[in-house]
This record gives sequence, C-alpha cells and structure tokens, in this order.
Amino acid sequence: EQRLQSGKAHAGSLTAVDGGVALCTPHDLARCGKYCEERWFSRHVYNRFVSRNLVRQFDPVVEFYRNGSVTAWADGSTPVQVDVDRLLAADRVYDIDEALIRRMFGYGSVQEYYDHASSSVRLQHVDCRS
Repeated sequence: EQRLQSGKAHAGSLTAVDGGVALCTPHDLARCGKYCEERWFSRHVYNRFVSRNLVRQFDPVVEFYRNGSVTAWADGSTPVQVDVDRLLAADRVYDIDEALIRRMFGYGSVQEYYDHASSSVRLQHVDCRS
C-alpha cells in the first residue's frame, strides 16, 4: 500500500497517523550491501556472521519451504518458490535476500527490494511541521 500510496492498510481500511518514528532504517540499502562486499572485514566476518545466524533461524521451518510453494506475504495468495538450497548455503545477506526475502514480499529483484527498503527514497515526502 505504501508503494501505491493508497492510504489503505493490509485490511483495506483507510488509516491515519498523527506521528511516527523510524529507528536504524538504512538510508541506501544497496550502497550498504556494496560496502559490505568491498571491505574485507565486512565481507569475511560481518556478512558471514549475520547470514549464518539468519539461516539458523530458518532451519527449524526449512521443510515447510522445501515441500513446494508458499504464500507470498505481499498479497497473501500468490504462490512463491523459495530457493531453499541457495538460502541454506548463504554466506552473504544478499543471498538470503535473493533466495527468500524479495520473493516473499513480491519484488522482481533484490535491487527493487533494496530501493523500496531504503529511506532515501522517502525522506523528501516526510512532512515535518513545527
């Protein structure tokens, strides 16, 4: 709904917000990922540590995903094929985003997901009234 800016929540009803806060949102997720790939420590230590921990969280439910398509989060009805083998072998967060995240949330590519998840594309729309 945010992508379409319809003002409707997942349940389809109109919503209104008087205020909000976002903490630790990535300004440019694609740039963060590129930085992690270019730096030795980020690539060999941080990226592997984070991806292996995420894969461990997935491990208890892996058979649910391996047994066929699952329902996409984006619309609740589209069948999605998760690339389970790529996910389990992931040693980069990018691999998890490709194998699972972008598919579950209806993105055509990881780049599209990164663009949508970055706060840089929304900051100009934030109304800060005094």
